[in-house]
Amino acid sequence: MTQSVDKLQILWNPKAGPQERNAASLAQIKSEHGEQVCVHVTDSEEHSAQLTKQLIEQGARRIAAAGGDGVINVVADAILRANRPDVTLAVLPSGTGNDYARSLGLPLSPVEVMSSAITDSPATLDVFELQGNPDLSRFGVNMLAGGNTGEYTRQLTDEVKQQWGAFCFLRGAFGVLQNLEVFPLELQFDDGPPLQVNALNLFVANGRCAGAGLPVAPNALLNDGWLDVVVVLEGTAVQLAQLALTYVVGDPREHELIVARRVRRLTVRSEKTMAWAVDGQEFSASELTATIHPARLPVIVGPTNPAVTAQA
Repeated sequence: MTQSVDKLQILWNPKAGPQERNAASLAQIKSEHGEQVCVHVTDSEEHSAQLTKQLIEQGARRIAAAGGDGVINVVADAILRANRPDVTLAVLPSGTGNDYARSLGLPLSPVEVMSSAITDSPATLDVFELQGNPDLSRFGVNMLAGGNTGEYTRQLTDEVKQQWGAFCFLRGAFGVLQNLEVFPLELQFDDGPPLQVNALNLFVANGRCAGAGLPVAPNALLNDGWLDVVVVLEGTAVQLAQLALTYVVGDPREHELIVARRVRRLTVRSEKTMAWAVDGQEFSASELTATIHPARLPVIVGPTNPAVTAQA
């Protein structure tokens, strides 16, 4: 694999997001920035991870993940496992959800991000590490979600988003109120005593958004050294409808069905195996621990970004 280490190395997933639009974006990027970039087309997540590792070994210092949150997670995980704090991650949002890009304050267009991806200095951001059973070991950059979140996001079709706009969160919640599974959980926040809850959803947020822009943790910061934990408890249909509305017009942390904490480490134990997703990467586990790693990954961020505090 021949490449210049001084160029921006782009790992492009052609299957992510709207393929025709992304193909046009790639053609425009090659036309406008061809001398400054090397494009590597990937055909699987394993291929993306392997290419990232090879690029780092060959001396690359700036790698861009072009695709959805899943591809970004794969590339970020590979950079972090290489333990190379001199390698910068750039994000070219071309997936469906683009939640990490939203948390970074980036334009949701790979073409519009290119100039900053090539030339801007990065901010050093937090990441989190997951350990659990069976054989779970992975880094995350934006959001860990467990419980009924997969069923909820399946309700948010493009038609629902277009018709309901910002209120699609409310509409999507209504769609799953009758089909929610309850998960008895034991939660341990840092070194505190275990807390027993019956949960519908659980979010561990480094960034602010999940599910294509839903403000799960609207006050989370990407470089404050904390994880924002949001637990949605079991409740009646009426209570859950009120909670969904609170997400649109109020502060959900004040709702009776919400447990909200800021932690450096969270351990979750479930009586049954739960479905989880970290930055869109799906897996199952009955026990896991999420631990914050402050100031671990250099990342290109948007010019005005409320989710990143100023760095000296």
